[in-house]
Order: sequence, then structure tokens, then C-alpha cells
Amino acid sequence: MSDPGPLLLSPYVLAEVDYMFPKRAGERRELRFLHDVSDGSYEMVSVAAADVRRAVHIVERYRGMCVGLTDASVALVAGRHATTRVLTRDQRLFGAMKPLWGDAFTALPSDAN
Repeated sequence: MSDPGPLLLSPYVLAEVDYMFPKRAGERRELRFLHDVSDGSYEMVSVAAADVRRAVHIVERYRGMCVGLTDASVALVAGRHATTRVLTRDQRLFGAMKPLWGDAFTALPSDAN
């Protein structure tokens, strides 16, 4: 794979991952992830009120598919950075969503293989 670029992280994704990590992967992995974030392994992106308004439109657009603020923020960040590559555990959801930029999301890791 060519240079994947920076690993962008929405604050909503950070909160959701931090919530789920101890239950699914254990506290040790949670702390390792949080240290990686704090050490700059991920580029934290800001989300402004205007972004939340856009996210609400995405949530409304995909009503019935359980698209929440976190998923919508991933779509917004991808659009802002002109990429369709997203790291997700929900291949089905991002396979059904249309990106703000490009034809279709590439849900990593499995779509890239």
C-alpha cells in the first residue's frame, strides 16, 4: 500500500473507542491506545458546531441504519481530507453510505486486501 497519509481521529471516535476498549480488548490495550493518541500517533481533528450540523444531516439521511454522530464524524473528516479510506469495524454501514467526496468508502482493513 502506498503512503496512507496521517491517521485522522475525530474526538467522537476517540470517546467511543475509549468506552469500548476496556470491555472488548482490556484495559492494557486501552491504555496503549490512549498513549499512542497522546504521543501523536494519530492526528486529532477538530469538530466545530457547523460540522455537527452537517453530521446531523448525515444521521437524518441514513435514518434506520443506526448511523450516529461518531459514524457521521468519520464521513465528515474523510470528506474534509478528500479521502474515502476509513478504518471501521462496521464494513456494512460504510459500504452503504455515500462519501462526501469520491464514489465509495474503502472500509479498512478488509476492503483494501
